[in-house]
Amino acid sequence: MSRVEVLLLIVLLAVIAAVAWPLLQRRRQAGDPIADAKDLTALHAAFVQHANGNGGTFPRPSETTAAPGGSASNRTLDTSANLYSLVLAERAVTPAMLISRAERNPVVAAADYDFGRIDAANGQAWDPGFRTDLDQLPGEGACNSSYVHLALCGERLDHWRLTTDATAPIFGDRATYRGTRSGDRWRKSFTLGRHGQPDLLWGGNLAFADGHIEFLTTFFPKSVTWACGSIKPTKDNVFDCEFDQLDCTAGLGDARTAGDFWLCMTKGLEGERNLVVDYRERLTDGSLPR
Repeated sequence: MSRVEVLLLIVLLAVIAAVAWPLLQRRRQAGDPIADAKDLTALHAAFVQHANGNGGTFPRPSETTAAPGGSASNRTLDTSANLYSLVLAERAVTPAMLISRAERNPVVAAADYDFGRIDAANGQAWDPGFRTDLDQLPGEGACNSSYVHLALCGERLDHWRLTTDATAPIFGDRATYRGTRSGDRWRKSFTLGRHGQPDLLWGGNLAFADGHIEFLTTFFPKSVTWACGSIKPTKDNVFDCEFDQLDCTAGLGDARTAGDFWLCMTKGLEGERNLVVDYRERLTDGSLPR
């Protein structure tokens, strides 16, 4: 083969690679929902395993006998970091399984989980180093899970247990902050453009209480509705606590006490009613959503 023929072959291979690489990337991303669905199925199985040994209740750090501080029913322990760290401590999933293959946010990374920090005899049931700091900038903190879960406050707690309810979303991929579908909260969200979707579109998996996984491109799953008081059955934005009518919140007008589905990353709990304080995930320009 002459030198000219070799050069032509190299050029031809380069052209083929340039054409094939984007196609392979799109094909890989198209497979992400399937791979992630398997991880979410395993996570749901871990929840079920925990529930089978704990009266049918999904993992609740506040209800763990060896909870830090030695006090059961300390609801302030029910943060996302403690929840996922507890599941990892039970060795039913791995840290990598809590990170989506399609993750885009640079602060989200698998935990270097330290089982050596678990000391059940002294009230430490999980590694306290596990983080879900979505509001941090790169280098300031870390978020060791891609997935939001049902806010453990209000009437939502009734769904945090073993059931066969195919209409109750329990956890899954994050969405824009509070399920916003316009403005900077939408356009600058790290949650867009995943799973093979165009950059300004959202797609994600949700796990339901009965164990089935759905890939959705909407914040309003067809099977999920909610009604209360003056509210007739209404499509539910499962990433927002949107029903704040007085007759649905024991007269308080705070949607966090209501019973509509709300999936979020929990930063802490406040007040006598232990109402969730959720993380605001920073946008692609580093700002916090307003």
